Amino acid sequence: MKLTKMTSKQSRVNSAPWHPGFIFDADNAPAHARSALQTKLSQLTGQPVVDGQWTVGSPKIGLFVVPGGDQPGEIETLVWHSWANDPRNSQPKQCIESYIACLMETGRKAHSPDKALVGALLAVCSDEDPRLGPGTRDNVFDLARPELEPLRHFLDRF
Repeated sequence: MKLTKMTSKQSRVNSAPWHPGFIFDADNAPAHARSALQTKLSQLTGQPVVDGQWTVGSPKIGLFVVPGGDQPGEIETLVWHSWANDPRNSQPKQCIESYIACLMETGRKAHSPDKALVGALLAVCSDEDPRLGPGTRDNVFDLARPELEPLRHFLDRF
């Protein structure tokens, strides 16, 4: 979490005519991330900010800690689970997981396993620019998957 940048911009946030939404990775401590972000954003804005919701004041502030709930991880965790749970992807999922497992057997451990899985997928399916945003634009991920419903719901309320 990079709350220091947010703290230095407090006056700009309070007087801005825009409605910022914050999507943060839970990493390994979802409860801590959620609590710290809710507290800091509430202090900065003078409004009660709650994960998964938008405030009613002005400006409207939104917070969503991914992958959601009490799960550790990041946006790639949510996206990987969504993609991997689609029955149409069962064979490629096995290939990607085998590839990452093979690399781990050689002593190369990914700091972020879900990022490695998504990166391996995108290296093949969106090879011009194998990042999450371009991969989404290339329709590698089915954004209608049920695993993405909480995030869609949050964004729809903006």
